[in-house]
Amino acid sequence: MINFKILGCGAAGNKAVIQAFNDGVINENEFMLINSTDKDIPEEFKKYSYIYKDADGAGKERALGKQFAINALKTSDLNIKEFIKNAKVVVLVSSLDGGTGTSSVSIIAKYIKEVIGKHVYIIGFNGFENDARSLSNSIEYMKELEESYTISIISNKKCLDNNKSTNYRKAELIANDEFVKYIKSIKTIGVVPSSINIDGAELFKTISTPGYMIIERGSISDIKNTSEFNDIIKYLHDNSKSIDTEPTCKRMSIFILANNRIQNNVDYSFEEAKNNWGTPFELYQHVQESDDDEVVIISSGMNLPIKYFENLYSKYQEESAKVNKGTDSFFNAISNFNGNEHDSEFNSLTNNVNNTKSADDFFNSLEGNKITKEEF
Repeated sequence: MINFKILGCGAAGNKAVIQAFNDGVINENEFMLINSTDKDIPEEFKKYSYIYKDADGAGKERALGKQFAINALKTSDLNIKEFIKNAKVVVLVSSLDGGTGTSSVSIIAKYIKEVIGKHVYIIGFNGFENDARSLSNSIEYMKELEESYTISIISNKKCLDNNKSTNYRKAELIANDEFVKYIKSIKTIGVVPSSINIDGAELFKTISTPGYMIIERGSISDIKNTSEFNDIIKYLHDNSKSIDTEPTCKRMSIFILANNRIQNNVDYSFEEAKNNWGTPFELYQHVQESDDDEVVIISSGMNLPIKYFENLYSKYQEESAKVNKGTDSFFNAISNFNGNEHDSEFNSLTNNVNNTKSADDFFNSLEGNKITKEEF
């Protein structure tokens, strides 16, 4: 319906985009991988990648990653303009708390918006909030974004099995699946023209509305009435992998992809969706016959979640305060630890050999002590 191009920035962005490709949601002409090292990129995907020159990772240092991006764009070495020339929307995906992607996104997004004139949709992965650097990077990432962008944030923490789990690898895979769900939804895979139809212009208005956007997708195959339909809508909201925000949406597009029996059990007032994500100025509906039996909700133009980032900032302050930042006084102090006088006399292995002389001096010292015959 809408022509997209996707830029996966940094390790997290690369992995998410590769997952979307492997799942058949995007094709090889729709994505580019950008990084400061190719160590994170499987061999078969290196042909789709751009690696910043004279770089070997950013070490989570945002200033370094930003300079990589500036240099690449300034020298036209990174030719994004050619890659996205036919796109109506450019999706940028990265982590919020890493290095290369976290720092590159703000520069690349600004370039795409202001120089090339394309709409920017940013999808970020917020990490596990487990060190001061990660928390600081997440705050700085959000400070550098602009009001004209559409923004979604997937929480890796919400992808853990429970609050006590530390299976970060599994959670990251679940977060990548969530990203794939987002891309599948905005590309409207499986959607066909119908009597109740969302067209390309309406979808573009929805996903290009500035502010925060959530996308929820779930099965409605077992619903027997409108009450059960609304229970599923509430479940999708309460179990969302997006970070929490207020119900303040401006536009909403809802797709019902189901057989005729399921369609008859849908609550077409969508009051539960409005309660959870806000009453939109424009509500678009699409209903089509399908064996998928799914509902897709795209809610955009929401207020960015300031309370979430206020809490994140407080946590950053707490974690930062725990870190030892003082100068190590060890060497200054230990230089004043002197031994007691005369203790060296107990060094029996060295005391008798410290005052040695050369062989010449030894024999010369014997010259005055020659033994003569008269002495006998």
